[in-house]
Amino acid sequence: LRKIPDYSSPRHFALNVADGYAEDLWRNQDNYAETWIEKDALIGVIEGPCDEWRVPYYSCRGDGSQSEMYEAGKRLLDKVMSGKDVTILHLSDHDPSGLDMTNDIQQRLDMFCGANRIKVRRIALTMEQIEHYEPPPNPAKETDSRFANYAEQYGDESWELDSLDPEVIADMVREHIQGLLNLEQYEQDELGERGRRRLLQNVGRHFNELSQFLETGIRSIE
Repeated sequence: LRKIPDYSSPRHFALNVADGYAEDLWRNQDNYAETWIEKDALIGVIEGPCDEWRVPYYSCRGDGSQSEMYEAGKRLLDKVMSGKDVTILHLSDHDPSGLDMTNDIQQRLDMFCGANRIKVRRIALTMEQIEHYEPPPNPAKETDSRFANYAEQYGDESWELDSLDPEVIADMVREHIQGLLNLEQYEQDELGERGRRRLLQNVGRHFNELSQFLETGIRSIE
């Protein structure tokens, strides 16, 4: 069912808008970050920490189409030109194609944005994490054109990102996001946001009285 949103009164509308008021809490940060993940099925795992720290997130669905990468390049270049250090936090399987995805994203962003302007940081899945958490392996695909190079370095086993506990993945994302933040500045901006949200909520709660006051003032001017 689809319909145009409607409200019982201007006061109802004002209260709804006020409750959803949010600011760009990265505007005073030196860094800008996005989290990119290989699989749609795992988007819900990174949603929590990304929403918590106001970081945009994106499912590449593999390598990501050329048009999507071009649009991302334009968006990220705007951040660079505004003075931000831009980092993409990337998560994918540890297999021939998954490892290559990180390099491919870096190369295409270099092409669209200029070399070394965007940092693509692979935060999972890494061999160090595999050795620590010991997820179950799968045979690496020998039909993959990148298999020979992969097998030379890692052998014939591969590991899927979703073999890790979702909380482990979420904590990885959260830790890397926090590492890019000036937490004192972030908390200061968050405090200001809460104050302005309360102001808007008060406007909504007292909308009827305020509207009568404004109407009286307008009539007196007329």
